Amino acid sequence: MIAYGFWARVLTGPTLSPLGQLVTRVITPRLDLASRPVPGPPKRFAQGIGAAFSTTAAVLALGFGLIAGAYVVLGALTVAATLESVLGRPAPRTGGDTSARATVAKCCHAALLHSRVSPLARSSSPG
Repeated sequence: MIAYGFWARVLTGPTLSPLGQLVTRVITPRLDLASRPVPGPPKRFAQGIGAAFSTTAAVLALGFGLIAGAYVVLGALTVAATLESVLGRPAPRTGGDTSARATVAKCCHAALLHSRVSPLARSSSPG
């Protein structure tokens, strides 16, 4: 689901991404932050990185049963998203940059989802 969300945002913006819709229509309006449009290319680049990392983690965990490798990839994605949110463009005085927060939230959600799936993968693997 996380990889799909990243790929959907890379290809179409938040239109087809369930998490993109949740963030733009439900969460952000309730945070009472000032609207601050961010140029598309940097967002698409960040979403492309997220798509590559999350797809790699999914293939490692579900395709090859390499749970530890998937956690390493998700950890690297979380570090990259955190660095982008901390060291990225400075937030305006009127509000914060919600795209970085959304990326960190997606990474945390991916780790939580993966932790729920990994016991299933371990129990169904032969050996």
